[in-house]
Amino acid sequence: MKIKMSKSETAFTIKPSDKQIKALTFMECVTSIEGLITHIEAGKSFTPATFYDNMRNGAKFKSQQLFAVDIDGTLSLEQINSICDDYGFTYNFIYPTFNHTETSPRYRLVFIMDGEVHSKEAVVGINKTLVKLFDGKADKACVDAARIFYGTNKKAIIGDLHQRLDIVELINKINFKLYLKDNKQTRSCFQLKNLAKIVKDKIYEKLWK
Repeated sequence: MKIKMSKSETAFTIKPSDKQIKALTFMECVTSIEGLITHIEAGKSFTPATFYDNMRNGAKFKSQQLFAVDIDGTLSLEQINSICDDYGFTYNFIYPTFNHTETSPRYRLVFIMDGEVHSKEAVVGINKTLVKLFDGKADKACVDAARIFYGTNKKAIIGDLHQRLDIVELINKINFKLYLKDNKQTRSCFQLKNLAKIVKDKIYEKLWK
C-alpha cells in the first residue's frame, strides 16, 4: 500500500540543530510504509503533508494521509498501548526519538488514515484531536500542517502495518469518550462533532474502501 508524504534525504545521528533544520529541503514522494520506516531509521526527516511546488509551508499545503504524534517523556510505551487499546486500534508503528532514554521515554507514533485530507485547517483539527486521544499528554506544538518530524538512531516498533484508520470514525470515538469522561467538555465535544462533519462532507477523499 503506497502513501504520499514529503521527505528530506539529509541523515542525522543525533537531533539536528536549528541551523541544520533550516537548511533541510523536502520533496514529495510516494512510498510504502516499510520504505518510510527505513527512511526514519536512517535518521532522515519527513513531514506527513505534501505541498504545491514542494514548498513546505501552510499556504502551499496540498494533502495529507499520514499523521504523527509526539509523546515527550509523559507516557510510557505500556501507557500508550493501553490508551490505544481503550479506543480499539493501534499505531502503524512507533519509534523512539533521538533523545529517548529509559528514564525519559520519548516516542513518535505514526498513523495512516484510509483517505486524504485536503484542508490544512482540518489537518490542524485532526492533530489536536489526536492530542486529546492521549489525554492531552502528547506534544501540543506538533499540530501545524507543515511540521517536520525527525528520524531516529534507534529501531521502530511495529504496531499494525496494515491498519488504515477512518478519520471520521476516530474523531467520533474520541468525542464519545470525552463526553463520557466529563460532561463539562460539552464545547470540546461540539467542536469535534463539527470537525467530523466537515471532514466527512467536504475535504476527505477515501483512498481505500
